[in-house]
Amino acid sequence: MFKGLLNSCEQTFIKQLGLRIRCVQLLEEWTHEHVPR
Repeated sequence: MFKGLLNSCEQTFIKQLGLRIRCVQLLEEWTHEHVPR
């Protein structure tokens, strides 16, 4: 029971981390495209 809960928490954390990394990548791409050098 506790182990399953921990695994589910870890998976959620990893998913959120992945989403956050993806958002950062998109933000960087957008910045490079729209901000004049």
